[in-house]
Amino acid sequence: MKLYTIDSPYFNAGLVVEGGRVTKAAPILYRRFFNRTEHDIKALCAFKGWTWSYAVINSERSGGRREGVKQDDPSSYPGGPTRRR
Repeated sequence: MKLYTIDSPYFNAGLVVEGGRVTKAAPILYRRFFNRTEHDIKALCAFKGWTWSYAVINSERSGGRREGVKQDDPSSYPGGPTRRR
């Protein structure tokens, strides 16, 4: 299970990814991201110019704590952002 956080100039919201698909999402992201793949998350964030990060959560090993955080730069994603604000 991975917990993604998406940061925009207008909101900060979270997504839960299990089995490679979004299973839970904040209301502002639900319609756009529910049941999408991780690739879709990264592509849409790059297109919109949003930043994303994730924490790997393994409840058996860490008691539900965040084990590691990965921060991504939208310009490093293939195709990069097509629009800047």
